[in-house]
Amino acid sequence: MIWRIIVGKNIDGNLEYEVSDGDVGERSCSFDFKTFDEAKKCMVKLIEEQSR
Repeated sequence: MIWRIIVGKNIDGNLEYEVSDGDVGERSCSFDFKTFDEAKKCMVKLIEEQSR
């Protein structure tokens, strides 16, 4: 599984960051964050858990 950070805008026009295992319409799991740093920490943790 390849994790990635997808940057988008919410309905208020604010940036949001999503850690996802696929592109929109092709993913099975995703997590939403308000900051890039939060998303990056989550992605690193998921990658570490996956490599165990």
